[in-house]
Amino acid sequence: DRWKSLQNSFLNGLGELLVHTDLLIKKVGVDISRALVSEFATSDKSSELNLPWEYHVSCFRSFEKLRLPQLFSKSLSLIHQIGPLDSEQKKDFCASCLDLITKILSWKFDHGNPLIA
Repeated sequence: DRWKSLQNSFLNGLGELLVHTDLLIKKVGVDISRALVSEFATSDKSSELNLPWEYHVSCFRSFEKLRLPQLFSKSLSLIHQIGPLDSEQKKDFCASCLDLITKILSWKFDHGNPLIA
């Protein structure tokens, strides 16, 4: 369907940002990833992106199952690849990656959660 196609295109574009050679562009990818994790981490009925609730729940389920583990793995890989923290840009990038990892590790995988019930 159209929404699934748009979602896949967006996530493919996000993946391209995360593997770019320019650190600043990678950071944009990490920051978008942080926003996505924040969007779907909520268990209340609000959506910062103002998505319809049914679509939010559908995206949440898919995101939790497929994308969250990929983002976690990629974030760890990005930190591992950065090398010595010899510039403010690298330090800032690592801080963003660590914030993303913290958000992922704080994810509530509570199957009693009304969001996924």
